[in-house]
Amino acid sequence: MVRDLQAELVASCVAVGCAYSVLSDEQVANFEREILDKFGFRHGAPLWEQLEAGSSRWDPHVWTSIASLVPKRPELILIAQVRTTTLTGLQLHDGDRLQDVLDDSYRFVFYVTDADVSFVVCANDHDMVISCGADAVELAEATPDDA
Repeated sequence: MVRDLQAELVASCVAVGCAYSVLSDEQVANFEREILDKFGFRHGAPLWEQLEAGSSRWDPHVWTSIASLVPKRPELILIAQVRTTTLTGLQLHDGDRLQDVLDDSYRFVFYVTDADVSFVVCANDHDMVISCGADAVELAEATPDDA
């Protein structure tokens, strides 16, 4: 299942012309640990339940607007949650293509950060978006028109 989602993300990168590198399991685990160390209140699974949100909101359309919620970086780390405790990841070498990669993928729980883990933006399977870190976008509450 992990490799299926990883293969889907790789295919999406290829389809939209986004240069990428597949992260090793060890690299993904290191990013997870650093995200929790910086933005978590405890270690556990799923990762998004452990985040001390800088801000969060319910947004059923987060997939169509995630790029506007992620700080601009030339490279981004995209981590996908396959199961509650299983993660896989890619380094996107063209951070501006994040929205294109996600638009070409089916919906899954994901986390976006940069190599320094200066922020994390998460979209989960409950249509919640969570944003943490000094560089994170402050999320306003969704209005009824947004639903």
